[in-house]
Amino acid sequence: MAYFYAAIFFALLYVGLFFFLILFVFIPRIAERIVSFKKKMMTNIEETNRFKTILWFTRHLFDIVSHPIIWFCISAFAGFLENFFRFLFNFSGVHDFFLAYFGGVFRAISAICVLCGYSSMVILWSHIIDLSQRKDASNRKLSKINKIILAVFYVALIIALIIALIVFVSVSYYGYAWVVLAIFALIYLFTFEIGFSFYGVKIFLTLRRNNGGVLEYRFTKFILIVSVLFLANWLVVFLCVLTYAFGYDVISVFYGVVRNIFLDSCIFAVLSFSTYMTFKEETFKIVYGDKLTRAVNRLFNSNSKGESSTAEMNKQPAL
Repeated sequence: MAYFYAAIFFALLYVGLFFFLILFVFIPRIAERIVSFKKKMMTNIEETNRFKTILWFTRHLFDIVSHPIIWFCISAFAGFLENFFRFLFNFSGVHDFFLAYFGGVFRAISAICVLCGYSSMVILWSHIIDLSQRKDASNRKLSKINKIILAVFYVALIIALIIALIVFVSVSYYGYAWVVLAIFALIYLFTFEIGFSFYGVKIFLTLRRNNGGVLEYRFTKFILIVSVLFLANWLVVFLCVLTYAFGYDVISVFYGVVRNIFLDSCIFAVLSFSTYMTFKEETFKIVYGDKLTRAVNRLFNSNSKGESSTAEMNKQPAL
C-alpha cells in the first residue's frame, strides 16, 4: 500500500516540477530567444534568404543555454509518466503486462535526460568561464574543446542506448537492459563527473582567490553542489545494478522493494536543484512583467537587500 501511495506522491511531484519548468523557465527562454534574434537580425548587414534565416534562428533557439532546460523538461515529464502508469496499472490483470514491457522505461528516460541536462549545463558553465577569459568579446561561440566534449557524450549515450535496446530485444528481459544503462551511468559518473569535480574545484578556488565575477563564482559553486548530489547518487545506482543483475533481494528484501523509491528520490533531488539553476530573471520578466518577476524572485531568495543572488547567478551570456 505504501508503494501505491509513493507512485501517486512522485507523480504529483514530477508533474508539478514539469509545469514549473514549462511556465517559469521554458516559455520565458523561448520568448527571450525570439526577442534577441529579432534584435540580432536588425543589426545584421549581411544579405540573407529565407532558408539561411530559418537556419540561424534554429541555431539561436537551440544554443547551449537551451539544452539543459529542454532535457530537464523531458526528464520531469518522463518521471511523471513512470509513476502515473505505475498507479494506473496497479491491478493484477494488467500489472504483469506493464512490468514486462514498460516497467522502468520512463524512469530510465528521466535519468538519462538528467544526465544530458547536467552534461550540457557543465558545458554551459565551461563556456561562461571561457567567455570571461576571452579578449575578443564579440566572439561568443562555443570553443572546439567544449563542442568535442559535448559531442563525445551524446555519441556515447546513443551507443549505450543501442546496446541496451539490442540486449532487451535479444533476451526479452528489461532488467539486463537497465544494467547496461546503469553501467554507462556509473562509468560516466566516475570519468566525466570526477574529472570535472577536480577541475571545477580548481576554478572555484581560483575565482575566490582572484575575486572573479559574481556570475562565474556562483555558477561554479552551484555546479559543484549538483556534482556532489550526482556522486552521492552513484551509490544508489550501483546498488540498483546489483539488484537487477543478481536479484532484487541480493542486498536486502527491503531495498529490493523500495529501490524505485530511492531512484525517484535521487532523480527528483538533482532535477529540482538543477531547475533552480536554470531560472533566469531577465527572461522571466519578458513574458510576465516586473511585478510578478519580483514576487517570484522573492520566493527564490530570503535576502531582499541588493540585487538577488538568483538574478546574479542566472545572468547567462546572450549567445
